[in-house]
Amino acid sequence: MSDARRPTVQSATHTGGGLDRTARTIMASPVAKVFAFNGCWICPMCSGVFGAITSSQSNWMERAIIHLKTDCPSIRSGERIPKVAPEVMKKNALPQAVRISYAATPYWKCRDHIGNWYCPYCLGGGIRVSGSSPFAAQEIESIIDHILRCASFANGSGKPKTQAQIKQAIDQSNARLERQVRLILSNPASKIFSFDTFWICPMCVEIQPGITADLVNWVEMAAQHLRHACEPVKEGQLAPKLPPYQMKKNVLEQGLRYAIPSMPLYRFRDQSGRWYCPYCTHNAVKVSPADAPLTPADIEVIAHHVQHCFYFDGGRGVAKPIALLEDLVRQANTKLDASQDLRGRLRDDPVWRVRDRNGCWVCPYCRKPVLAVSFQPLRAEDAVDDVSQHLLKHCDGYRRKVQPARDVSELTVLEEKTQVVARTVADEKTEMIQVDRKIYEMMVRMAKDHVISKSDTQSEMEGMLVSAQKTQMKMLPKAPHLPGFEIDVLYRPSQQLSGDFYDFIQNADGTTGFLIADVSGHGIDAALVMGMAKKVISMAGRMQSDPKGVLTYSNEVIRPDLDRGTFITACYGVLHADQRLFRFASAGHNPVLLYNPVRGDLPVAMRPAGIALGIADGAQMESTLEQMEFTLLPGDIVLQYTDGVVEQTNPAGEMLQIEGLMEILRANADRDIRHLLNAVDDALTRFRGAKPQEDDVTVVCFRVQ
Repeated sequence: MSDARRPTVQSATHTGGGLDRTARTIMASPVAKVFAFNGCWICPMCSGVFGAITSSQSNWMERAIIHLKTDCPSIRSGERIPKVAPEVMKKNALPQAVRISYAATPYWKCRDHIGNWYCPYCLGGGIRVSGSSPFAAQEIESIIDHILRCASFANGSGKPKTQAQIKQAIDQSNARLERQVRLILSNPASKIFSFDTFWICPMCVEIQPGITADLVNWVEMAAQHLRHACEPVKEGQLAPKLPPYQMKKNVLEQGLRYAIPSMPLYRFRDQSGRWYCPYCTHNAVKVSPADAPLTPADIEVIAHHVQHCFYFDGGRGVAKPIALLEDLVRQANTKLDASQDLRGRLRDDPVWRVRDRNGCWVCPYCRKPVLAVSFQPLRAEDAVDDVSQHLLKHCDGYRRKVQPARDVSELTVLEEKTQVVARTVADEKTEMIQVDRKIYEMMVRMAKDHVISKSDTQSEMEGMLVSAQKTQMKMLPKAPHLPGFEIDVLYRPSQQLSGDFYDFIQNADGTTGFLIADVSGHGIDAALVMGMAKKVISMAGRMQSDPKGVLTYSNEVIRPDLDRGTFITACYGVLHADQRLFRFASAGHNPVLLYNPVRGDLPVAMRPAGIALGIADGAQMESTLEQMEFTLLPGDIVLQYTDGVVEQTNPAGEMLQIEGLMEILRANADRDIRHLLNAVDDALTRFRGAKPQEDDVTVVCFRVQ
């Protein structure tokens, strides 16, 4: 605007009277009579838009003068002359004027059921707003921006729709939506419930935990979700895109997270916090104790187990009866209550440490030897479990609550041939190898007398083989319970006596040793060596935690007693659970497999160098051994195995080989370890076909939780 056209205002002093004259002089100018599109006055000095001063008011000029005299920041700063032309003032005032109209006009805030906002000029806008009122600040900004750009608004010159016109458009939209909702609800896919309880929206394929099958008004609640909350419906999707079975599969894990805390089927925990799966009854999942509520982390691990449970079968499995689960928990709690007392008795009370001549524990209640109880002082936890199992399930005296023996003499006054003896912990620690030596001597006698020959003593030899097999099985321990890890074993001897063996060694420093080994050959000869070698390696593992040192020492002890041509392959690893570290060495054994989808698509075969035990002397043996270690990640699966697995042949004479085992591992890695090993066993059986098992099969496996 040129100086010639600029409105002039006579200067006045900055006093009350002077301000009044200045204000009235300004208001006398044409530039002071400019209004925004909505009738709001625009101050010619500060360019402010005032919704309280409108052209429809008869006293608008007096109100404007009051603003100029008391509130106008430009006047207060000493300005007396307007600096902007009327047309520029109107343009600059548009955003502020639109905000005033938006705030003051209710029908500028109209939306339909799915949240579409309706522009009061074009009835469009494509702006999705929330159902809450007022709208969010970001939503308001989008609305203001649309109106300013709207062609129908035309920078304020356009004419807005009437309230009736806007209502008609919204009613039509809502009617279309209602027809769509009813069409969706008539589809069979809209009647699918996760775990027969939680409704699955067929459009967004998400569980709605507040809509359950037991509610009489679930259909109307589902309709409310479709009208107001379902994103695919808001986007215009007209029909479900997935069949019912795929819907259930997609929300399986989500459904579990809602079902676990609310359904009684998933509530079974013992006092130690071991949760019992209602499908496989497995209790390896450690959660909060039974007297504490389940935490989100508890629900997460339970959901993970159930989702991958073989017997759950993707939701198609049948849960065990609640009475069975209650009984399992009751038995577990009874064992837990008794375990501390039993542990002390087995350690300190001579009456509870009585053995017969075969090393079988003698029960103080029923006064009978118990073959199933393997009592070794360095594995007290196994003894406690076995004794508890006997007392709860098999001991008639315990069930009848008879008085247990109070003195060793009550148990040693048995038939002379049983030769019952009592040993102290110190005795057993110094005589740990005695039972294995008896097996060794028995097998030597059998070999000298032409065992397994077709002779008159065949039935006697078969009896001795059965006895030897039972004793050998007692030498092989159960998988230990280690917090943060799943551990299990697959053991399938090809004959009555096996040359494969394994062990778990609980060391004083808190580490756990994992041993797997294979004696060359099969049958009695291999089993004879197995008994001696297992004890030597296990004892060496307890004396030191260095895997390479354990194998070197064991080789020195074993090698002089091995026949020419007999050797032992072994892999010994030490798990540092607190550090999540696994360190191992291999004496000519098969590679250790490590698999985790996070690490890569295929398992990794780790092959540290080393020759079999019994081949070379100490110095040479030590020089060949290589030790490896790696840090464990959550989800890591570590698998040790004997050659009976990878050298298994099918009817065509083809071997499974390590690649076949890797594929089995990869395909079943989402299962828990017990079912993973079952899958390995089943795969070997299918691969073998009608052929008999020719070699011993042993697999030791653990997973990091």
